[in-house]
Amino acid sequence: MKNSKEKFESIIIDYFMEIEDFISKSDNSRINSNEKYKIAESKIEKLTDFRTLLDGLILKVSKNFHTPVKELNENISYQIGICASFLRTHFLINKLIMGGDIIEATTLIRKQLEAATRFSELETKEIQKLARKTPNVNNESKGVTKDLYSKLSEIAHSGSLDVTQLIARIDSNENISTANIYPFFSQDSLECYKFHAYVAMIFLGKYINFAVKLYPEYDAISEIKMFLILNEIHKEIPFLNNKR
Repeated sequence: MKNSKEKFESIIIDYFMEIEDFISKSDNSRINSNEKYKIAESKIEKLTDFRTLLDGLILKVSKNFHTPVKELNENISYQIGICASFLRTHFLINKLIMGGDIIEATTLIRKQLEAATRFSELETKEIQKLARKTPNVNNESKGVTKDLYSKLSEIAHSGSLDVTQLIARIDSNENISTANIYPFFSQDSLECYKFHAYVAMIFLGKYINFAVKLYPEYDAISEIKMFLILNEIHKEIPFLNNKR
Protein backbone atom coordinates (compact mmCIF):
# COMPACT_ATOMS: atom_id res chain seq x y z
CA MET A 1 0.00 0.00 0.00
CA LYS A 2 2.83 2.34 0.93
CA ASN A 3 4.71 1.61 -2.31
CA SER A 4 1.54 2.24 -4.29
CA LYS A 5 1.06 5.62 -2.58
CA GLU A 6 4.68 6.60 -3.17
CA LYS A 7 4.40 5.62 -6.82
CA PHE A 8 1.25 7.72 -7.20
CA GLU A 9 2.93 10.72 -5.54
CA SER A 10 5.91 10.27 -7.86
CA ILE A 11 3.60 10.37 -10.87
CA ILE A 12 1.94 13.54 -9.56
CA ILE A 13 5.33 15.22 -9.14
CA ASP A 14 6.42 14.11 -12.60
CA TYR A 15 3.22 15.43 -14.21
CA PHE A 16 3.50 18.68 -12.29
CA MET A 17 7.02 19.19 -13.64
CA GLU A 18 5.78 18.44 -17.17
CA ILE A 19 3.07 21.07 -16.78
CA GLU A 20 5.49 23.65 -15.40
CA ASP A 21 7.90 22.97 -18.27
CA PHE A 22 5.15 23.36 -20.87
CA ILE A 23 3.91 26.62 -19.36
CA SER A 24 7.44 28.01 -19.14
CA LYS A 25 8.25 27.15 -22.75
CA SER A 26 4.89 28.51 -23.94
CA ASP A 27 5.44 31.80 -22.08
CA ASN A 28 8.92 32.15 -23.57
CA SER A 29 7.53 31.45 -27.03
CA ARG A 30 4.91 34.16 -26.55
CA ILE A 31 7.55 36.67 -25.47
CA ASN A 32 9.56 35.86 -28.59
CA SER A 33 6.47 36.10 -30.79
CA ASN A 34 5.52 39.43 -29.25
CA GLU A 35 8.91 40.90 -30.07
CA LYS A 36 8.78 39.64 -33.66
CA TYR A 37 5.23 40.90 -34.10
CA LYS A 38 6.16 44.43 -33.05
CA ILE A 39 9.10 44.44 -35.46
CA ALA A 40 6.90 43.25 -38.33
CA GLU A 41 4.14 45.70 -37.39
CA SER A 42 6.59 48.62 -37.36
CA LYS A 43 7.45 47.90 -41.00
CA ILE A 44 3.85 48.63 -42.04
CA GLU A 45 3.48 52.39 -42.08
CA LYS A 46 0.98 53.78 -39.54
CA LEU A 47 -0.11 50.35 -38.29
CA THR A 48 1.35 50.76 -34.79
CA ASP A 49 -0.22 54.22 -34.51
CA PHE A 50 -3.55 52.80 -35.68
CA ARG A 51 -3.49 50.07 -33.03
CA THR A 52 -2.61 52.55 -30.29
CA LEU A 53 -5.36 54.99 -31.30
CA LEU A 54 -7.95 52.23 -31.66
CA ASP A 55 -7.23 50.77 -28.22
CA GLY A 56 -7.03 54.18 -26.59
CA LEU A 57 -10.32 55.38 -28.08
CA ILE A 58 -12.15 52.24 -26.97
CA LEU A 59 -10.93 52.83 -23.40
CA LYS A 60 -11.74 56.53 -23.56
CA VAL A 61 -15.36 55.85 -24.50
CA SER A 62 -15.65 53.05 -21.93
CA LYS A 63 -15.13 55.51 -19.06
CA ASN A 64 -18.73 56.67 -19.52
CA PHE A 65 -20.05 53.30 -18.46
CA HIS A 66 -18.75 53.73 -14.93
CA THR A 67 -21.75 56.03 -14.43
CA PRO A 68 -25.10 54.39 -13.57
CA VAL A 69 -27.71 54.60 -16.34
CA LYS A 70 -30.85 56.52 -15.38
CA GLU A 71 -33.33 54.80 -17.71
CA LEU A 72 -32.53 51.11 -17.83
CA ASN A 73 -34.49 48.33 -19.53
CA GLU A 74 -33.73 44.72 -20.49
CA ASN A 75 -32.40 45.57 -23.95
CA ILE A 76 -30.12 48.32 -22.70
CA SER A 77 -28.87 46.12 -19.86
CA TYR A 78 -28.11 43.39 -22.40
CA GLN A 79 -26.24 45.88 -24.60
CA ILE A 80 -24.18 47.17 -21.69
CA GLY A 81 -23.16 43.59 -20.93
CA ILE A 82 -22.15 43.08 -24.56
CA CYS A 83 -20.06 46.28 -24.43
CA ALA A 84 -18.23 45.12 -21.31
CA SER A 85 -17.55 41.70 -22.81
CA PHE A 86 -16.39 43.21 -26.11
CA LEU A 87 -13.98 45.53 -24.32
CA ARG A 88 -12.41 42.75 -22.27
CA THR A 89 -12.16 40.39 -25.24
CA HIS A 90 -10.66 43.08 -27.49
CA PHE A 91 -7.52 43.38 -25.37
CA LEU A 92 -7.33 39.63 -24.86
CA ILE A 93 -7.31 39.20 -28.65
CA ASN A 94 -4.48 41.73 -28.94
CA LYS A 95 -2.46 39.68 -26.50
CA LEU A 96 -3.22 36.40 -28.28
CA ILE A 97 -2.34 37.74 -31.71
CA MET A 98 0.94 39.27 -30.62
CA GLY A 99 1.78 36.17 -28.60
CA GLY A 100 1.28 33.87 -31.58
CA ASP A 101 -1.98 32.18 -30.51
CA ILE A 102 -3.67 32.66 -33.88
CA ILE A 103 -6.43 30.04 -33.80
CA GLU A 104 -7.49 31.13 -30.33
CA ALA A 105 -7.51 34.80 -31.38
CA THR A 106 -9.52 34.07 -34.53
CA THR A 107 -12.11 32.14 -32.55
CA LEU A 108 -12.60 35.15 -30.28
CA ILE A 109 -12.81 37.53 -33.25
CA ARG A 110 -15.74 35.43 -34.44
CA LYS A 111 -17.31 35.90 -31.02
CA GLN A 112 -16.78 39.67 -31.33
CA LEU A 113 -18.52 39.77 -34.70
CA GLU A 114 -21.48 37.90 -33.23
CA ALA A 115 -21.54 40.33 -30.30
CA ALA A 116 -21.58 43.35 -32.64
CA THR A 117 -24.46 41.74 -34.54
CA ARG A 118 -26.48 41.01 -31.41
CA PHE A 119 -25.85 44.58 -30.24
CA SER A 120 -27.45 45.86 -33.47
CA GLU A 121 -30.36 43.42 -33.22
CA LEU A 122 -31.18 44.74 -29.76
CA GLU A 123 -31.74 48.19 -31.24
CA THR A 124 -34.83 47.00 -33.11
CA LYS A 125 -36.00 43.72 -31.58
CA GLU A 126 -37.33 42.66 -28.20
CA ILE A 127 -34.98 40.60 -26.11
CA GLN A 128 -37.50 37.75 -25.91
CA LYS A 129 -37.38 37.30 -29.69
CA LEU A 130 -33.59 36.99 -29.64
CA ALA A 131 -33.15 34.71 -26.64
CA ARG A 132 -31.23 31.49 -27.37
CA LYS A 133 -30.84 32.42 -31.03
CA THR A 134 -27.49 32.83 -32.76
CA PRO A 135 -26.99 36.41 -34.02
CA ASN A 136 -27.64 36.67 -37.76
CA VAL A 137 -24.25 37.92 -38.87
CA ASN A 138 -25.30 37.95 -42.52
CA ASN A 139 -27.37 41.04 -41.75
CA GLU A 140 -24.50 42.92 -40.10
CA SER A 141 -23.09 45.88 -42.04
CA LYS A 142 -25.47 45.17 -44.93
CA GLY A 143 -24.06 41.69 -45.45
CA VAL A 144 -20.43 42.68 -46.04
CA THR A 145 -19.29 40.56 -43.07
CA LYS A 146 -20.76 37.32 -44.49
CA ASP A 147 -17.52 36.06 -46.09
CA LEU A 148 -15.46 37.10 -43.08
CA TYR A 149 -17.78 35.24 -40.70
CA SER A 150 -17.58 32.15 -42.89
CA LYS A 151 -13.78 32.20 -42.74
CA LEU A 152 -13.71 32.81 -39.00
CA SER A 153 -16.18 29.97 -38.44
CA GLU A 154 -14.09 27.60 -40.56
CA ILE A 155 -11.12 28.25 -38.31
CA ALA A 156 -13.13 28.12 -35.07
CA HIS A 157 -14.67 24.77 -36.04
CA SER A 158 -11.46 23.27 -37.49
CA GLY A 159 -13.45 22.95 -40.70
CA SER A 160 -10.58 22.25 -43.08
CA LEU A 161 -6.96 21.18 -43.29
CA ASP A 162 -6.01 24.82 -43.92
CA VAL A 163 -6.66 25.53 -40.24
CA THR A 164 -3.74 23.35 -39.17
CA GLN A 165 -1.40 25.46 -41.28
CA LEU A 166 -1.89 28.27 -38.77
CA ILE A 167 0.06 26.26 -36.18
CA ALA A 168 2.47 24.53 -38.56
CA ARG A 169 6.14 25.13 -39.19
CA ILE A 170 7.90 24.15 -42.40
CA ASP A 171 10.93 21.90 -41.91
CA SER A 172 13.51 23.38 -44.29
CA ASN A 173 15.41 20.10 -44.52
CA GLU A 174 12.49 17.79 -45.25
CA ASN A 175 10.14 20.40 -46.76
CA ILE A 176 7.20 19.22 -44.65
CA SER A 177 5.01 21.03 -42.17
CA THR A 178 4.46 19.91 -38.60
CA ALA A 179 2.07 21.22 -35.97
CA ASN A 180 3.73 23.14 -33.16
CA ILE A 181 2.38 23.02 -29.61
CA TYR A 182 4.07 26.31 -28.76
CA PRO A 183 2.81 29.63 -30.13
CA PHE A 184 4.97 31.50 -32.64
CA PHE A 185 4.90 34.56 -34.88
CA SER A 186 4.11 34.27 -38.57
CA GLN A 187 2.61 36.44 -41.29
CA ASP A 188 -0.73 34.97 -40.28
CA SER A 189 -0.43 36.93 -37.03
CA LEU A 190 -0.67 40.19 -38.95
CA GLU A 191 -3.46 38.80 -41.15
CA CYS A 192 -5.36 37.94 -38.00
CA TYR A 193 -4.96 41.51 -36.72
CA LYS A 194 -6.49 42.73 -39.98
CA PHE A 195 -9.71 40.84 -39.14
CA HIS A 196 -9.54 42.02 -35.54
CA ALA A 197 -9.20 45.68 -36.53
CA TYR A 198 -12.08 45.48 -38.99
CA VAL A 199 -14.51 44.00 -36.46
CA ALA A 200 -13.35 46.40 -33.74
CA MET A 201 -14.02 49.39 -35.99
CA ILE A 202 -17.54 48.14 -36.67
CA PHE A 203 -18.24 47.89 -32.97
CA LEU A 204 -16.51 51.12 -31.98
CA GLY A 205 -18.91 53.19 -34.09
CA LYS A 206 -21.85 51.53 -32.34
CA TYR A 207 -20.14 51.94 -28.97
CA ILE A 208 -19.79 55.71 -29.31
CA ASN A 209 -23.40 56.16 -30.49
CA PHE A 210 -24.62 54.01 -27.61
CA ALA A 211 -22.72 56.10 -25.06
CA VAL A 212 -24.25 59.28 -26.49
CA LYS A 213 -27.72 57.69 -26.29
CA LEU A 214 -27.30 56.61 -22.65
CA TYR A 215 -25.58 59.71 -21.33
CA PRO A 216 -27.13 62.95 -22.69
CA GLU A 217 -24.49 64.97 -20.82
CA TYR A 218 -21.66 63.13 -22.59
CA ASP A 219 -19.83 65.47 -24.98
CA ALA A 220 -18.59 63.02 -27.57
CA ILE A 221 -17.32 65.54 -30.13
CA SER A 222 -13.63 64.78 -29.56
CA GLU A 223 -14.21 61.01 -29.64
CA ILE A 224 -16.30 61.26 -32.81
CA LYS A 225 -13.58 63.32 -34.47
CA MET A 226 -10.97 60.78 -33.41
CA PHE A 227 -13.12 57.94 -34.76
CA LEU A 228 -13.33 59.69 -38.14
CA ILE A 229 -9.55 60.22 -38.11
CA LEU A 230 -9.06 56.57 -37.18
CA ASN A 231 -11.31 55.53 -40.05
CA GLU A 232 -9.21 57.58 -42.46
CA ILE A 233 -5.99 56.08 -41.11
CA HIS A 234 -7.48 52.62 -41.63
CA LYS A 235 -8.16 53.51 -45.27
CA GLU A 236 -4.61 54.84 -45.67
CA ILE A 237 -3.01 51.53 -44.64
CA PRO A 238 -3.01 49.32 -47.76
CA PHE A 239 -2.37 46.18 -45.71
CA LEU A 240 -5.61 46.59 -43.75
CA ASN A 241 -7.54 46.89 -47.00
CA ASN A 242 -5.99 43.91 -48.80
CA LYS A 243 -3.86 46.18 -50.97
CA ARG A 244 -0.13 46.03 -51.47
